[in-house]
Amino acid sequence: GDPGESTTCGTETFDNTPTSGNASSYSDRNWMSNGIDWTATFARTDKNINIDGDNNKAICIKKGSLKSSTISGGIKSLSVRTYLPYNDNGGSYTLKINGVVKGQIPYSKTKETHTIDDINVEGDIVIELVDTTTSNRVSFDNLSWTCYSPLSTNETSKSQKISVYPN
Repeated sequence: GDPGESTTCGTETFDNTPTSGNASSYSDRNWMSNGIDWTATFARTDKNINIDGDNNKAICIKKGSLKSSTISGGIKSLSVRTYLPYNDNGGSYTLKINGVVKGQIPYSKTKETHTIDDINVEGDIVIELVDTTTSNRVSFDNLSWTCYSPLSTNETSKSQKISVYPN
């Protein structure tokens, strides 16, 4: 494609989240999906928190975070589906890329997909969603991101005089 054009880099559907032990309690969860290690703190994985039906797994985080291992390919934009499955107030999670805040992901009682564009980080990245201030229980599903590489340029050296008149 054209230089700077984005392509889908990755997805996380949460289908591989662990359900062993007590899936309805909030605890740290670790799993691997598509070659990426994921860690969620204060998370539950039972079907009560699923966004789009019992067979479409999601993850619910309460005053915690979701973090990836290092991913190559950069990131241009990120999309994720959110929902409040319990009687909590709306708010937002902070999106960090390599520890730097890149945007806010809102959530509410309405099931919605949110996209943050123009993140534009090249090279290796770590994706992190964080909310350590509220105790809202937020479900996440269908996380995806597009690759990013800066526009390429060809440098050419030309000897050409430029005249400006009047000066």
